Amino acid sequence: MSFGLPLSLAEMQAAETIQSAPALELSPHTALRSSVSFHLAPFPVTSFDRCMALVLTLLVAADVLLARMVKLGSPDHLLALFPWQEILVMGISFSVCCWRPLPRLIDTAKAFLWAGSFASPLSFLVQTAGGSRFGLVDRQLAWIDGCMHINTALIHLTVARSPFCATCSILIYVLFVPLLSVAVILPCLFGYAYASHRFIVGVVIGVILGAALFALLPAAGPWMVESMRPSPLQATMTDYLLRLKMGYPMKAEMTHATIMSFPSEHVLVAVLGVEALSVIRAIRRPVQVLGTLICLSTVTTGWHYGIDVLGGLAVAWIASKLARITCDRLLEMDAAKN
Repeated sequence: MSFGLPLSLAEMQAAETIQSAPALELSPHTALRSSVSFHLAPFPVTSFDRCMALVLTLLVAADVLLARMVKLGSPDHLLALFPWQEILVMGISFSVCCWRPLPRLIDTAKAFLWAGSFASPLSFLVQTAGGSRFGLVDRQLAWIDGCMHINTALIHLTVARSPFCATCSILIYVLFVPLLSVAVILPCLFGYAYASHRFIVGVVIGVILGAALFALLPAAGPWMVESMRPSPLQATMTDYLLRLKMGYPMKAEMTHATIMSFPSEHVLVAVLGVEALSVIRAIRRPVQVLGTLICLSTVTTGWHYGIDVLGGLAVAWIASKLARITCDRLLEMDAAKN
């Protein structure tokens, strides 16, 4: 607006340029694409995603090769064991999250997708490790427990005298599965995606190391050599492990995935889960107490030797250090690209 004042030469030229400029006309397709791209967040592929994809591919290839060596299932049967439906649901959830600028939900969906993708391959790896040709070392593990003045049978029978204590011990023991899921999801929702990624990498490394130790030092459980009667589930697990050791062709049973005695998978997940969830200050103390109780319940329920707990702690420590180095390196690679 000039309010009656004469325009300068530069202002008159600018006005003529604006009036003579052709109006932009967008086609319906271009307008729709522009509207969608405004709301559609880009697919955030990071170095972590590429690393997980590579490791998962190598792990599946190793599962197929080891399955042939120990005569466990077949490649077709192995592919049928993967949770394709769960992966599809999580993939759809992740795609929906990408339609809104919600980084925390996107990180959560990605973390849960990777965790679900590794579940069956890692479980199958443990079963192939159980089919190694090394004999059971239950007697040696019990002897080490004796040197440390630990008697799993005595501890288990003492706890079993109280129905309340026995029930609480069993409930705490099975809480390791919810703890695993919460350690994947909750840090991402609170903005600590790094802690969730480090947990996933740590579990992958820890289970691979644990499977290698299980192949070299296989054991069924304290009921094999100590004065305690196995529960029906423990007896079933022992029978499955012994059938794996016989070397006859058989199909994998994913319901018996946790057959590893030394080192303890429960301890591994509990330690790494506590480490991941401790970034959330409000739940740090309760989670630390729960993790400690889960480690103790491995002995009070009679599932593990005392040395299994120590082995799980050692593997968890190594896996945590390697996971930190790996995740830091992946972050540096992303920073260098940006």
